[in-house]
Amino acid sequence: MSTVDTIHEYFDELYARLEDEKEKVETALDLCQRLGLRVQLGRSKGDTCLASLEGDGVFAECEAPTMSGALMGALLAIRQRGVLQ
Repeated sequence: MSTVDTIHEYFDELYARLEDEKEKVETALDLCQRLGLRVQLGRSKGDTCLASLEGDGVFAECEAPTMSGALMGALLAIRQRGVLQ
């Protein structure tokens, strides 16, 4: 396999991962919107992603390596408190 083929393969794999992450983030944001949660997304220390969710009497914050992980972690934290059914 040539160097060019290896680079193409690498970028194909990277693009597939980015598309997967985008779909996960869109799904989580859609759920937050349906639940009426306000969402703040950002970066924390270094490359860590941060998601803060706030709604009627609920608040959760989560840091994770990916934005989808941070969103799902914050949703899970709210769910574990018995707020989401």
